[in-house]
Amino acid sequence: MTSLQQYATYREIKSQTEAWRQALVEVARIKSMLNAADYEQVIFTGCGSTYYLSLAAAALYQELTGRTARAVPASELLLNPKTVVRDGIPQLLVAISRSGTTSETVKATEKFKEEKRGEVVVISNYDEILSRLADVSIVIDKGREESVAQTRSFASMFVAASAFCARMAGREDLVQSMGRLSDVGDLIISRYEMWAKEIGENLSFDRFYFLGSGIRYGLACEANLKMKEMTLTHSEPFHFLEFRHGPMSMVNQDTVVVGMLS
Repeated sequence: MTSLQQYATYREIKSQTEAWRQALVEVARIKSMLNAADYEQVIFTGCGSTYYLSLAAAALYQELTGRTARAVPASELLLNPKTVVRDGIPQLLVAISRSGTTSETVKATEKFKEEKRGEVVVISNYDEILSRLADVSIVIDKGREESVAQTRSFASMFVAASAFCARMAGREDLVQSMGRLSDVGDLIISRYEMWAKEIGENLSFDRFYFLGSGIRYGLACEANLKMKEMTLTHSEPFHFLEFRHGPMSMVNQDTVVVGMLS
């Protein structure tokens, strides 16, 4: 395993729980917390990985608060706003970007602000232009990465988004429980690293399917993206039971099916 230390992605995955801890601290620092009851719609947005993060966060927000939330790619919010925003209602935009400079996300957020659609929360790993557009900014600098493919950054921002949703729902009990996440994460990474390495070294596997429902569908999408970006292997995400309706015919002895459960 020592040889893997030369790879930034490996080091970033192994050290990600430090960024989880900081994410919780940064959310706890928000003094004037917003209230879910003040918004009829909350829009989570991002691009690529952070759009998939938005899918998971929007599902979690609606589950915890009982208020309407949806996730859209920032490009859709920018190019087709009438399919996303609604006139005459209080709305909140949660814009998520690793760099804080993602062009579509910045432009969509600027437009949202210019049209006075509502308040903006930004979750990022850098204090950049996007954060300066925010009413509430959450920056987790320990999530920064050298790698192109997001791992530590995604996880840090998802922890922050989850804690944000819990606080918006008034669920301080959940926020406190999340304080144990880093210790649990270190244990799981250590316990399953060798097993993950064995699967990764088995080159006979040529297709991967990630299944997740509810808040875990967005995470299945992200795991699928990581497989494509980092290994150029065929990979697809599905809601659990949707996999039955056609896609399961692709399963053979060279397939890995990953179910994401709670």
